[in-house]
Amino acid sequence: MPSNVQHGDYRSEIDGLRAIAVLGVVFYHAGLKCPGGYAGVDVFFVISGYLITSLLLRDLDSGHFSLVRFWERRCRRIMPALVVMVLATLIAGGLLLLPQDYAKLGRSALFQSLFASNIYFWQDTGYFTSDAWEKPLLHTWSLAVEEQFYLAMPLLLFLASCGGRRLVSLLLVSILAASLGWSAYRMGSDQASAFFLLPSRAWELLVGACLAAIPSSWGQRLGVFREPVSWLGVAGILFTYVTYSDETHFPGFAALPPVLGASLFIWSNQRTAGAPPPTWCGRVFSLRPLVFVGLISYSLYLWHWPVLAFINYWSFVSLGKVTKFFVILSSFLLAVLSWRFVETPFRRHLLSGQRSLLLAAGAAALVLLLTGLGIFHFNGLPWRVPPGLSHGYGRNSEASFMFTHQTMLDDLKEDKLVLLGKPAPAAEVQVVLWGDSHAMAAMPAFDQMLSEAGVSGAGIMHASTAPLLDFHATVPNGPKTDTVALNQAVFEWLVKHKVRDVVLAAYWHVYELKGKVAGVSATEYLSYYQQRIILTVKQLVGSGCQPWIMLQVPEHPYLVPKAHAYCTLFGADERLFSARPDAWNGVAGEGEGFLRAVREAGARIIDPRPAFLDKATGHYRFSLNGHALYGDKHHLVREGATKVLTPVLRVFLEPSIVK
Repeated sequence: MPSNVQHGDYRSEIDGLRAIAVLGVVFYHAGLKCPGGYAGVDVFFVISGYLITSLLLRDLDSGHFSLVRFWERRCRRIMPALVVMVLATLIAGGLLLLPQDYAKLGRSALFQSLFASNIYFWQDTGYFTSDAWEKPLLHTWSLAVEEQFYLAMPLLLFLASCGGRRLVSLLLVSILAASLGWSAYRMGSDQASAFFLLPSRAWELLVGACLAAIPSSWGQRLGVFREPVSWLGVAGILFTYVTYSDETHFPGFAALPPVLGASLFIWSNQRTAGAPPPTWCGRVFSLRPLVFVGLISYSLYLWHWPVLAFINYWSFVSLGKVTKFFVILSSFLLAVLSWRFVETPFRRHLLSGQRSLLLAAGAAALVLLLTGLGIFHFNGLPWRVPPGLSHGYGRNSEASFMFTHQTMLDDLKEDKLVLLGKPAPAAEVQVVLWGDSHAMAAMPAFDQMLSEAGVSGAGIMHASTAPLLDFHATVPNGPKTDTVALNQAVFEWLVKHKVRDVVLAAYWHVYELKGKVAGVSATEYLSYYQQRIILTVKQLVGSGCQPWIMLQVPEHPYLVPKAHAYCTLFGADERLFSARPDAWNGVAGEGEGFLRAVREAGARIIDPRPAFLDKATGHYRFSLNGHALYGDKHHLVREGATKVLTPVLRVFLEPSIVK
């Protein structure tokens, strides 16, 4: 994004193009009606490839090429503002982030110190996922891509230059074509890698590099066509900003409009040094306000995202206009300060010697590495916040274990189930917990209650799979397994082993509200869904099993661990974030009518909802004794299962199964 262009080669319209690029990114992130503004990064890539390659070729042509000097210039331009931003972000994160998320921030800073944050974010998240908006260093992925590119670029140009400009151009075009092809290919199998990694992004920088390798006279041959070509390039960029969105299959070939748009603009405005832009389009982009935004574009890019990420972190609703205005204003203020007091001094006179500058850059990178490593190694410094606060399920959290027990067809054939309660072979269990991830979340409660009662049990659980027979509906993020076949196999296993009691537990709401059957209306679907519940109950009763249906635990409107942490840290009222009872019956439909039908079919009902109800406030509680009861909006953690759900099971289930 930054460049090392010298004053004699200064092209003001390119700073104007930088302004359009960074404003697109900032407006997109702030939600200011620029749904494809993320493509501004692609414009930056083209500009960077053009300017840096121009400098490298000039040094090679003059015989003054020096890899050390090249990296000294890159460090001088990139490192000071970047280091200040990362350190400030780590300090702010220590004040604002919960331990689990602060540990992730530390790890991302560690990777950034090695210019490998794009690799970290490729493994950790997607750019367009909801949690990405709370990662303060996510935007550094593009800087990592550029620096990785320029590790190899000077050497490639040096070797190719021995054969002349024609060989240089041939090499650049060949790598460009291979990278573009790889990007398009990876879009079909791994969009995240196509977005974050250098092999699928290098072609965008190489488009700019090819422009630098083409003689400037080629652009001048456009003659009267220079003006329309210039505006066509701008139109390509703005077209992307307006018509693309998070749903666009990007990058791949979808990145061609902004990349080619930036290229056409730069190419059509090529001229001799010091001359004004040859097109009116270029002159518009040379206006002082745009040029100034372009001059601070690097700092603006660096600072706007952490500001927005920290605000998103503690926001439970979409940002309002006032907040968006604050984000834009504060980002511009920080950018101006960074440009004036960090970027400019280091670029002009601070640490004038190559050795001192490179040593300082290495020391700064080492500080970032060690700081990030320390934050990550010590789990986000949990002593900063009261005990019991977290952001939800994490890869290493105590709660996450429950989502690893995915029962498959082969497990049923080999009796490899999750055993609960009194130790016994799977074929001899008396009680089975059958369901989806909600059953997994409830598993600690069943295990505790069955152990106390001296009853053997097992869990048969598969995420996003309703425990219903002949249920063909699809749900968002549903499993790739054949759920109909899996549920039929579960039923046959229950009959074969003469299981006495079967508890059906599920995220019932998702199958009712978001489940779909092709060609079926919403009203018809609800009837179909309820029929499958009744069918399953009757089939179990007919096989000799006693079916139980556990109604869904209360679902809250916001991420519970985060809401609990917010209330604890800032003294907010939990009622602002918790659910209240409504007409939904806990399984399918509203009111008691369908529940009566379920009972008449032979099922018994376990209703955990009253145990969560705070009668004084009329709201369902989501915390107890300083700990969140949920890991997200609707899945219980161990604390919620054992402290709230176990007593419910003792009342409803235990008297019937202890015989």
